[in-house]
Amino acid sequence: MLAVTDHRLPEGCQASLRNRGFELLLLPPFPALPAPVASHPDMLLFIFGGVLLTHRDYYRIAKREIDHTRSVGGLELVLSDEPVGDKYPRDMLFNAAPVGRFIFGREDSMSRHILQVSAGKGMRIVDVRQGYARCSTVIVGDSAIITQDRGIAGRARECGIDVLLVRPGHVRLDGYDTGFIGGASGVCRGLVYFCGNIDTHPDGEQIRRFITAHGYKVVSLGKGELFDAGTLFFI
Repeated sequence: MLAVTDHRLPEGCQASLRNRGFELLLLPPFPALPAPVASHPDMLLFIFGGVLLTHRDYYRIAKREIDHTRSVGGLELVLSDEPVGDKYPRDMLFNAAPVGRFIFGREDSMSRHILQVSAGKGMRIVDVRQGYARCSTVIVGDSAIITQDRGIAGRARECGIDVLLVRPGHVRLDGYDTGFIGGASGVCRGLVYFCGNIDTHPDGEQIRRFITAHGYKVVSLGKGELFDAGTLFFI
């Protein structure tokens, strides 16, 4: 099993993943994006329904890493040539959150390829104001999420998705005042992994109870504060 992550993921979290049998794939930075998030999987890749979507310019930089990810997952590679940049909303082409039969994201700024994938798979795009929808969302299976974003929470509830709304902040992202709870997480085979210790979050106990109630278990990969690594992608 492959864990795709930012190359700056803390060493303790990297060691925890390796000890659990994961092969780590550390993404190099994409200079077109803001430096603090230039290696974040949720800014660089969209993986869903057998498709791996990334930017053509990033593929030139990270061909080895992307080809390996594609090979491990048996994924079809789709390359985007859409404008990308270091200012919002040009930096969030791929930052959409697939939850069950829905994809949450800012529709007017997400990649056209995500719209095409969603249509082909019978998915519904749920338009939200938050452009960084994937960063903002812990996806607990097909029918539950954890988020700090009230807009995402409201739209998700309209879709019949169970939501735990937590306090914003309390997630480290070097270069910014704070990161996002979704970016500090990843889900694989019934386990919700957190980069750091979930108990350092003021809503940690509620988060644990919510995840357990939906049949998942919590794994804290480190001992310190939560770290926004741009979501852990498991292949």
